[in-house]
Amino acid sequence: MPGMLYRLNRILEWMIISTAVILGITYSSPHFADEVDQVRAYTRNIEFDYVSWMLNAAEVKVQQSAVGVPGYLSQESSKIVVSDYLHVTQLIIQTEDALKRFNSRFVPITDNKLHSVYIR
Repeated sequence: MPGMLYRLNRILEWMIISTAVILGITYSSPHFADEVDQVRAYTRNIEFDYVSWMLNAAEVKVQQSAVGVPGYLSQESSKIVVSDYLHVTQLIIQTEDALKRFNSRFVPITDNKLHSVYIR
């Protein structure tokens, strides 16, 4: 008789644990309250994570301060570097614009095979 009670006790424990796990898994899935939550379910992996961004920024600042980057350039040198960077960026933008204007003068190619006959 004690062996049978032991088996019944084990079966009952197994059923209780299984029921708790099933209920826990079932209720852990998100229930969407409105349409915004349903849309956010698709964009969760690309949403901006402010906390990790702040932690990464703090880590970079600690690393830079450890190697002495903030005191690497004087204030005047920093201004010159930023000014040069902005100047180069402006040149790149102007060159890209000139290239777009140059390419817009030509008729777009609609049939590649016909226009590449002379090359083949």
